[in-house]
Amino acid sequence: MSMLHLDGRADAARPQPLPIRTRSILAAAGLALHAFLSGVMILACSLRIALLLSVQAHRPVSRAPLRASDVFFLLGARVHIAGALFTAIVFLLWFYRARQNLSAFRSESFEFSPSGVVWSFFIPVVNLVQPYSAMREIWQASDPAIPPFGTASYAAAPVSRLIGVWWALFLARGVISWLAVIPRLGERTHTVATLLSTTEIQVAAYVVSILAALCACRLVLRIWRRQEDFIKLLAVDVAGVF
Repeated sequence: MSMLHLDGRADAARPQPLPIRTRSILAAAGLALHAFLSGVMILACSLRIALLLSVQAHRPVSRAPLRASDVFFLLGARVHIAGALFTAIVFLLWFYRARQNLSAFRSESFEFSPSGVVWSFFIPVVNLVQPYSAMREIWQASDPAIPPFGTASYAAAPVSRLIGVWWALFLARGVISWLAVIPRLGERTHTVATLLSTTEIQVAAYVVSILAALCACRLVLRIWRRQEDFIKLLAVDVAGVF
């Protein structure tokens, strides 16, 4: 009787897993929206490139399509920035919740706190590595194949290659975006050649951004499913005790 009492106290002291469904859906939707808006920007860039090539080739181009292209590009860029901000917020909220639930799954210590996984994106130099490590930790500790609160460590769980692909694409997106800025440095007025080269680089950045967003979306959905399976496993264990 005393052992059951102690076990009951231990179970009661453990933090309970928190709902992650809504945050997962919002994060996946935000990432899908980001991919869609990046596709819109590719279209806007393509139209701009076509007009710039015509100007560079000295073919007659009226002002109307040039102005329409500029309006489409600037409007699309503003919507894209707003969408990126929304995506970042819902993704970080999901990231925070996914890390919170690990304490309900494992008795081991973790490298990152819930707030730490969020701040890892904003600290210079640290943000080149730690978000990847945090995602890997969440993936491994959410593996329902590793028994909860058992002798086996979650560190033994396999890591999905998708995490490495996602992070490589995320970093590549940042590098390519900076490359688009370099040709403009030191120029007071932008030439057709400069605008053409930077727009082409922006297309590459948006393509990589789409791939990174789709990889992140896939990770969100898979970790959501893993944590839901883990919560069901915990429910079975508690039912077995009583």
